[in-house]
Amino acid sequence: MLIATITNTLIAQTPPDPVRCITYDVSTIVKYGIPATMSPDSLSAFELAGIRPYVEDSKVLYTYFQSGKSTQTIIYPHGHNNVDAWAVPIYKSETIDNVVNLYDIDNNLVFSEEMGLSYSLPPLPNDQIPNLGYYSPITVPSNNDIFMMVSEGYSYFTDNNKHVFISDSTQFILDPVNQNSEIRILEDGKVVLTNFEQLIQTDNQKYLPSYRITKSYLQNLTGDNRIMKYEKKVFSNYNFSCEIDPQQSQTHSSLYQASTKNQNLSVFHYTPEANPKISTLNIGMFPNPAGNLINFVMPYPLDEDIEIYSGSGSFLSKHKLDSTQSVIDITHLPNGQYIVRITTNHEVFIKKLIIQK
Repeated sequence: MLIATITNTLIAQTPPDPVRCITYDVSTIVKYGIPATMSPDSLSAFELAGIRPYVEDSKVLYTYFQSGKSTQTIIYPHGHNNVDAWAVPIYKSETIDNVVNLYDIDNNLVFSEEMGLSYSLPPLPNDQIPNLGYYSPITVPSNNDIFMMVSEGYSYFTDNNKHVFISDSTQFILDPVNQNSEIRILEDGKVVLTNFEQLIQTDNQKYLPSYRITKSYLQNLTGDNRIMKYEKKVFSNYNFSCEIDPQQSQTHSSLYQASTKNQNLSVFHYTPEANPKISTLNIGMFPNPAGNLINFVMPYPLDEDIEIYSGSGSFLSKHKLDSTQSVIDITHLPNGQYIVRITTNHEVFIKKLIIQK
């Protein structure tokens, strides 16, 4: 279960003893950019909007209770980055269910707000509690995983040990060998947001996030992408203890030290960055939906087999590719959804086919 996605839920007035606690440090660096073709005066637009680069250290304590309730406390030893928004700097936040409380350096409550609706998670079975807070390792997708994603409209590729699911709006890139993954969001074929996450293996053969990099992009009039925001979070000092030591949190992390020593931390000009590329077997398949014939167009001659499976994954037929263009007769197949699979020496191409006569 991902720590970042655990929902914080309300603790009863007299909560039972916690059954699981997680503490860890987070060092964050955020930069914003403007296109290099724009005037430096454009910086004022960011500054007037309150957008500024920053570094921030925090120590997080997540507490889970047998009832399924939980709390989250975050201590900011150097103050919350957005101090301009408050009359006094914020040094601690506490989330209880859907209520967020903010405190100053003397632990005085300076702000409290109810966010959304109140609800609780079902209690975890006792055998699952030891895994709470750990990530699931990145594994090679099973055939069932692939067929499920393809049936939902994704194309599937493998390339250099990476496993890629692609749709018109989303790309999922899994790298089980190096234990990292990336999600890319697209608009009109251009990447507008990427989220990369690296996992580390613990001594007890479980997994935790090491760092996460998020980039958002702008599109200029020529359609090229530019980085608008860069954020890197580094996670460290994991401890499954129910105690948090604010004094210990005063220690600067290596990322915080490096960032604060860097005098160039500012709103920056960025140079054009090309769309991230994925090396894939670029095979055209049309029409789709198809009637009695289906065409395949390859970037180079392939001497490979095309396999057709039912929507549930049952093998149906095999056909031969023998040039850069091939036509396959599918008259014998009734209307419905199918899976097309082409395997080469290094890559696999899987795509959903709809037959509608």
